[in-house]
Amino acid sequence: IIGHQIAKRFGRVMKAGYIPDPFGHIAQLPQILQGFEIPSILFWRGFGNEFEENNLNIEFIWNSPGNSNSILGIFLKQSYGSVADLNLSKKSGKYKLALHKIKRVVSKFEKFTATPYVLLNSGSDHHEARSEIPEIVRQWNEMYPEKLLEQNDFEYYVDKVLSGNPQLKQFKGELRGGKYAHLLSGVFSARMWIKQRNTAIEYLYEKYTEPLSTIIWSLDKY
Repeated sequence: IIGHQIAKRFGRVMKAGYIPDPFGHIAQLPQILQGFEIPSILFWRGFGNEFEENNLNIEFIWNSPGNSNSILGIFLKQSYGSVADLNLSKKSGKYKLALHKIKRVVSKFEKFTATPYVLLNSGSDHHEARSEIPEIVRQWNEMYPEKLLEQNDFEYYVDKVLSGNPQLKQFKGELRGGKYAHLLSGVFSARMWIKQRNTAIEYLYEKYTEPLSTIIWSLDKY
């Protein structure tokens, strides 16, 4: 809610659940996102064998426990920066290497999509924004007019996927696998053993370390 209020100061709120990099996702996430009127999630980490076992596509319907809520799931199969490392060198005014990389990634994704739309992520927390992207898009559309490339946001992509009312496959459950992207399972603050260990350490500081430090400081003072 606070995030919505802050975002509105800069324009509109993008109603797309872009949560690509946490180390797994709870089964109730569709219910939580729907509670904020966010009808989708775009994620990278979390799939184990579920993707193959359920014969899923990159686009699927993720149901919460009890089927109380459902959202559109978008699996970022090649991470959240699938074309973030484009080679931006030019030859004869053309971004040939970048265009070749895009074509290769599109071909890979098309094997797993249930709709005509392929999502390419050029942004990453390891790169600055690329001013060359609009020109690369223009050159692509000039070379491959049958496969229109557009630069837009995640909400636009989600709307495109849903526009054809596709019959998407269903999935239910948490995502705690590391087949496509490793998980660092020890970082979950909600895990009980971590809370217990943290409490024990806090008690050591509170009941022993701080009192003893105070006593030593007091004795040393005199």
